[in-house]
This record gives sequence, structure tokens and C-alpha cells, in this order.
Amino acid sequence: MTALSKFFSYLSKRKLIICDVTADVEKIKLNVKVKINNRLIPEELDCFFATILEDVGIEKERQLKFHQKLKFRGYIMTLIMAYNDIRISELVQLNIDEVHIDKRVLIITRKGGNEQSIPLPDRIMETLSDYIIMEHKQVKDIPKKKENALFLSPSKKN
Repeated sequence: MTALSKFFSYLSKRKLIICDVTADVEKIKLNVKVKINNRLIPEELDCFFATILEDVGIEKERQLKFHQKLKFRGYIMTLIMAYNDIRISELVQLNIDEVHIDKRVLIITRKGGNEQSIPLPDRIMETLSDYIIMEHKQVKDIPKKKENALFLSPSKKN
């Protein structure tokens, strides 16, 4: 609701809409953290990963080419997040030297700057090792400041 309220407020201030329909909506603040209890079961996770790897739902040739280029990257990123308590922001900031294949751990920097060692299951370690070897051999013209990044952005801007 907050996002909608901010959006309508923005539009109203710039006179892009006549009135802010969210202005009179009572704001509700929850002081309790919500815990997600509905996690995917292993069969659902396998189906989700298969959807990524098998090009499901892609209809155009251009989409297929783009997906082929990024699907292994997307797969390994979702695999790591599915089996570990790691935020997207922590994941995309990982560097190759923070992956310790011999110890089977990732060293992540948590919100607040604390480093934490995250153990990785065999399934992830094998796939991550393959990703590092394959992905970084294929990419050309990596900017100097990003050459150690584990997950390279597909855009030239990042």
C-alpha cells in the first residue's frame, strides 16, 4: 500500500492526475515481523528450476537467444537463494574470491557489514564451480572494476 500511496502522491504533486485517491486511506503499520511459513517443497523447487533450464514459456527467437545467454546465471542465483538465507543484494555483490570451493562455503557481507560464512550443499557447489568456469570464459570485455564479480550484469552499465 505504501508503494501505491507514494506513486499516487508523486502523480498528484506533478499534476498528472486530478486527485490522490490514496490520500484518505488509513495507513497501517505493523510492528511485527512476518515469517513466511509457506516454503516450496523439494518437488516444487525442482519444477521451478526445470522451468528456468528448459526454456518454458519462451515464444520468440529473440527471447530464446537472450534466455540461452542468461539461464545458467539465473539458475545458479535462484539455486543459491533457495537453499540459503541470503538476500538478493548480498548475492549480486559476491566476488569470485568469496567462493571457497575447497571449504564448500560462501563468504557474504550481511546488511550492516558483518561477514558470514554460508555452507553450501554439494548440489550447489558443483553447479557453482561449473558456472565460474563456463561463464567467465565466455564473457569478453569485462570492466576492470567488475572482473572479480561472481555474477556479471548482462548490461554494459553495471
